[in-house]
Amino acid sequence: MKIPHAIKIRPFAFSCMLFLALLFAFFYMPPTVKYISLSVGILAEITLFIFKSKRRFLGIYVLPALIVSAAVSLLFFANYNNVKTYDGHECKVEFVITDVNSQSESYSSFAVKVISVNGEKADFYSNLTCNGFYDAELFSVHSANVFFEAYTRAEYDRASYLSFLSKDIYLSAYVTDAITDHNRTEKLFPDYYFSAVNRFCSDILTKHSGEEGSALSRALLLGNRDALNNKTVYHFRLLGLSHMLAVSGLHLAIIIGSLSKLLKKTGISAKKRCFLIISAIIFYAGITGFSSSVKRASIMLIIFYISTCILRRNDGITSLCFAISVICFFSPSALFDIGLWLSFLSTYGILLIASPLSEKLDKYAASLPLIRRPFVKLFSLLVFGCVPIMFSLPVIWLSFGELAVVSPLSNIVFTPLLLAVMYLCPLVIIFSLVPVLSSFLGEACAFFSNAMTSLAELLSEYAPVLPINFRFAGIIFFLLAITLLVISLSDTKKRSLYFIPFVSALVCFTVCFGVRTLITDEQQSMICKSTYTGDIVMAVSENKAIFCDVSGMSPTDSLTVKSLLYSKHITQLHSYVVTDYTKTKPQDVDSLLSYTKLNTMYVPTGKNEDDIISEKEFKDYARQNGIECISYDMESNCDIEFFGMILDIRKNVSYLGKNEATYSISFSGKQASAAYIGMADYTDVSNFSYLNKNLQKDISIIFGSCGREAKIYSASLSALPKAQLFFPSDTVYGLYKDAFVGNRNVNIFSKSHEVLLNQ
Repeated sequence: MKIPHAIKIRPFAFSCMLFLALLFAFFYMPPTVKYISLSVGILAEITLFIFKSKRRFLGIYVLPALIVSAAVSLLFFANYNNVKTYDGHECKVEFVITDVNSQSESYSSFAVKVISVNGEKADFYSNLTCNGFYDAELFSVHSANVFFEAYTRAEYDRASYLSFLSKDIYLSAYVTDAITDHNRTEKLFPDYYFSAVNRFCSDILTKHSGEEGSALSRALLLGNRDALNNKTVYHFRLLGLSHMLAVSGLHLAIIIGSLSKLLKKTGISAKKRCFLIISAIIFYAGITGFSSSVKRASIMLIIFYISTCILRRNDGITSLCFAISVICFFSPSALFDIGLWLSFLSTYGILLIASPLSEKLDKYAASLPLIRRPFVKLFSLLVFGCVPIMFSLPVIWLSFGELAVVSPLSNIVFTPLLLAVMYLCPLVIIFSLVPVLSSFLGEACAFFSNAMTSLAELLSEYAPVLPINFRFAGIIFFLLAITLLVISLSDTKKRSLYFIPFVSALVCFTVCFGVRTLITDEQQSMICKSTYTGDIVMAVSENKAIFCDVSGMSPTDSLTVKSLLYSKHITQLHSYVVTDYTKTKPQDVDSLLSYTKLNTMYVPTGKNEDDIISEKEFKDYARQNGIECISYDMESNCDIEFFGMILDIRKNVSYLGKNEATYSISFSGKQASAAYIGMADYTDVSNFSYLNKNLQKDISIIFGSCGREAKIYSASLSALPKAQLFFPSDTVYGLYKDAFVGNRNVNIFSKSHEVLLNQ
């Protein structure tokens, strides 16, 4: 069989890509298939060696890729299954805090490295949460009794779930008693020392640029996003610039490229220059946290400088494929890293299409009159802005379910500002011993950082983000994969002739499809999610949503809403319904507005002096933020219309005989209905009549997670029709199920929190 020319000229790149493809395939195959593939590959390799076969291509570039990918997959899942043995168990653990995820008065979350479980040594990572505010130093050692629970795809949006897996975090740990501080520090090498350098550089930038002015600078240069406003992140997301906020190959190339040019002017020999540059690459990758995209870029640059120094030649695509293969060999969980694949595909597109095409355009521009050259240069910039996005579209669609339409243009606008910040920040740190000069540089750095933030806020108001259906994204992913395969095996001169028109047509078709999804409501559902403070109830119609907070809004509730919005690919929240003034304040909505737009806010009509004041505060807040605010009365018919759905919110004032409020919310869709039943004393006449009224209908019922003390008796519900009952957790399910033991007509579903209203 004739080997394609593209594989002949880059056999090692082909072998690396085959390794990645097989490794990805083995991740979704049963262990038996992996063992058989490994055995067959080893036997075939031995056979070729014994009989001295001339099938060099098969023996060197194909079979090793098969053998290594099967072995790596088996080793990865052996470790994965070992960690998963703790799932569902309460254990005494000792751990080191490696990062702070979130801290508030009611909730704290940390990334930790577990070093012992029940007195036995352990070595795995986990997320740990506890009630209340817990102040802890990085790399400090603690112990606690925790309950381990495995992450499941149903509880998180796709991007968050894959992010956990990419960091080798398979379990979440919930503290069941007080945390004990051991008053010692575990100096994990090299993380501890690189973290110390990161903090030192962050402090210098803060000192000379100010807290607000240095927030974006620290994120761009050091990957330190602790002080970065969530709203800024949201604005960058709308503009398709999220990659700028995550340190990647782009940032590394700016720093190392500048250093390389500087060293060339010093007259240092090539070998010494190569050694210094490689040391700088490792150092910068370390202080930015060794993210997968930085690892990929670091390995690629190291290969580039070594091959240039020793072999005097380098092939970018081979270096790129080798770099990502090395990362996945030593850390197979990197396969789940969205940032790595975005970085890889973007770089691949630049090397394969953008750079050759840009060179042709530059040669063409040189032959044109001076007045026409800027237009060709502008087109060349557009090519560099569009091609990486075209190549990374499959990952963007499959992971985030949305497309920032203005991304190519916003990249062109913001790249000069990014370069200014990336050049100035190191100078601020280097000249920190010269106060006057460092202060001047710090002010300049703050100016460009604030310009990026203000410009992002201004332009994001006019930046459409199109939601993409997951199934549709899968089809496009397949088509683009086939296209890239054809391109890679074709003649280099012909690539741009059919790649750009095809992908351009594909993007146009996708944009039209995205616009269609914005004006349709094909799927309607009702979702309930329990939080530490209460429940979140959300109605979803295609890519639009309205949600009600039950028992108030807290920082943890806003994170839960964020996860739900991302999982449903909702880029703009239609409405937010406030149900309780005692636990929700206008400033609580700030956390919601930091990652989504909000059109309308519904607030209860005030019945007493305090509620009237609160209603006025919400309306003033809405006016200041450009949000429409509508009052509604929960003690009368308070139907809220939402894309063919009717929401009826009922306030039940009797909770176990107390004068406290709980809520019931019913959703009436085009074809079906559902209801959320909150915590209440349903032996009370008015509450029971409302409950019975809902249960007598052929609709789905979701019981609130706080209903563990609610009174429901099987005797009063013995005549129910075919109702479907859903419970957000096993605990609530266990408390309720006994009430329906004698009723065979009731279908009880445990741990389900979503009800489809049109199926």
